[in-house]
Amino acid sequence: MGSTFGWLDVDDEQRRRMMQVVELFKEKGTLDELGIGPVRDAIADLLFPGTSTLHTKVRYLLLVPWAMAEAVGSRHRGDSAAQRMRRIELRTIEALLKGSTDYEGIIGREARAKLRRTPSEMYWSALCRYGIVTVDTSAQGWFRQGMRAQRSVDDAPLVSRAVAVTGLHPNLPGPPRGWLEECTTELVSAEAEFLRDCILGSVGDSLLGWLAAHPEHNEQGVAYIWEHPALDGFPVDLQDIVEHARRLNVVFHGAVLLYNLMLAEQISDGQTDGTELVETYRGLLSEWEQELDDSGALIGWNHSSLWEMTERAGRRARPGLREFFGMWRRIVETGEPVSDSQQARHLVRNRERALKGSRSRFDNQAALNVWSGESGLGRLTFRWQVADRWLNDLHTAGES
Repeated sequence: MGSTFGWLDVDDEQRRRMMQVVELFKEKGTLDELGIGPVRDAIADLLFPGTSTLHTKVRYLLLVPWAMAEAVGSRHRGDSAAQRMRRIELRTIEALLKGSTDYEGIIGREARAKLRRTPSEMYWSALCRYGIVTVDTSAQGWFRQGMRAQRSVDDAPLVSRAVAVTGLHPNLPGPPRGWLEECTTELVSAEAEFLRDCILGSVGDSLLGWLAAHPEHNEQGVAYIWEHPALDGFPVDLQDIVEHARRLNVVFHGAVLLYNLMLAEQISDGQTDGTELVETYRGLLSEWEQELDDSGALIGWNHSSLWEMTERAGRRARPGLREFFGMWRRIVETGEPVSDSQQARHLVRNRERALKGSRSRFDNQAALNVWSGESGLGRLTFRWQVADRWLNDLHTAGES
């Protein structure tokens, strides 16, 4: 989100948007202003491996390899497989727009030919993680290997030829007829079964795998994974990870609110709108303190197991992050309002300075000037929305 507040010459529209800050944090993604990323991503990786906040519909796990097969299998002089791949991915956008009544989740529906990051880039890691791409290489490396091998392959059917030369899954379903002219992001049952098998075969011990194997627990409208009706039925080790996620969601949010309050105070300096924003954040912090008490998120929280879990996921929790966590926890455990805690303010200010150096908004006026009035307010969800969308697509796939 760009700068939306002109702190000197505000108008009614800017004022209206400022007062919607309380709603923004329900919708915005989570910017990592205070360096929580390693722990956040570790939990997401353990629960929903292979997913990314960039992902939309699960059928892209098939649309991308179909495009790969088309790019390597077709023969055109004077261009590379990578160039053909981009053209095919752009054609796929038009085909999806033509075949769909709901455009939600179609990557590139606005950018069209100007699309900068293609589905193959967004989904490549997931394709490798689930064994749909069976070679350990980058997308560019895949095209180079595929083109070298293609020269010795006879004119087999398109998908089987691509499997032979490029390392796509041998049971990859073929695309529907005319898919590059018209298609949708909805799965048919055979495709869903293939993707479910890939997920179970590669990450079956994760919560994504468990939920993929239990369609009877498909739930829509669950905001957070710890609110899932089947929580008590999750494997115990996964319940433990979910509990860490719940606690982190609650406890860390206060630090982000305090960070935004401090920035609002810094820009207010007698400006009416700035003062109103300060009061908004003070109110949000009061609500958060009540939530913290009601949730019991601090009671019996073992930070040692949190760090062990982070390391197990291949993420590194640096000493500065561990120290920040420990000090923030000790401060909020006192029960004193954090909005007026000089110790809490000092901690948050020093944390941002340590992460951003000369770009800290507390010291860099230019950085403060482009602050939009909110930053990093999105609650931590650990990619549950992506996983939930995928699981619903898998469990509600239509018949072919």
